[in-house]
Amino acid sequence: MTRSGTAFALSALLAAMLLAGCTSYPGSIDGPPDLTTASGHAAGSASAPVDAVQVGTCTREEGGDSGGPMIFTVATDTDNYPIQLSYPAFNSDGSVDIVTETVTGPLIVRTSYPCSATALSSLWVTTATSETPEHLSCTLSIGGSLIATQQRWHQMLDTLDVLCQGHAVQIVGS
Repeated sequence: MTRSGTAFALSALLAAMLLAGCTSYPGSIDGPPDLTTASGHAAGSASAPVDAVQVGTCTREEGGDSGGPMIFTVATDTDNYPIQLSYPAFNSDGSVDIVTETVTGPLIVRTSYPCSATALSSLWVTTATSETPEHLSCTLSIGGSLIATQQRWHQMLDTLDVLCQGHAVQIVGS
């Protein structure tokens, strides 16, 4: 094959690939793979227990230009053990309540909208404590912007404590 013939063949192949689309599915030329597990169940159909709650009385509308909700997330390796939480909950009257509760994992999410300058500028302190899981972590964010994160795992420790704290004004300005 001549040099121009090779170039033409490669050009034709590339054009066909571009016209066919950019999506490639490994092991299949007939379309997307069947997303089932070996047991025949749809992949992703069984979800891990998630405990997600909006706290405080501020609403998304009242939060306005605050940069989004405060999102406190705690993750652990199991749902068998109690975890003690402490976190702020923002109220429409401008007050900030400190909520304490005991829940189980593996994933806990608390959301609250800061709807006052006081709420937005205060130090947000969130904690999670447990005596039994192997791993424990927390994240604190406003909207999609990370403020703090911490993780711990058992290494001869009887109690795991994680602390995520920070100021939202570091992220959204004052």
